[in-house]
Amino acid sequence: MKWVAYTSNESGREDVYVRAFPGKGGSCRVSRNGGTQPMWRGDGRELFFLAPDSTMMAAAISAANGFEAGIPQALFASGAVNFTGNRRQYAVTSDGQRFLINRAPAALTPDSAHRRRQLAGRGAALISA
Repeated sequence: MKWVAYTSNESGREDVYVRAFPGKGGSCRVSRNGGTQPMWRGDGRELFFLAPDSTMMAAAISAANGFEAGIPQALFASGAVNFTGNRRQYAVTSDGQRFLINRAPAALTPDSAHRRRQLAGRGAALISA
């Protein structure tokens, strides 16, 4: 059976849910205190999502006898930029060990501004949120 993870406000706030796809039956709420932007680990045994305070969360998943989600665990403060809409603010490797996160740029100091100008002068691409 395949499972789809999604965000819904059916509880009155944004939460992460999983349900069978395609298929009938109810959904299972995975987040406990709100969450958005669910992403599966490559093997489907873990589901990552962002908590309302941008903490990266992970819930262990078992689908051996139906669907079961473990209690979500806080991984780290992601600092992800909190946009509205359907824009993903992070990516995770298939093994769940590395994350690429869209973060607000750090405040520019005179040294960092100078370094950015040096890099830009060499044709380097500078990307910031």
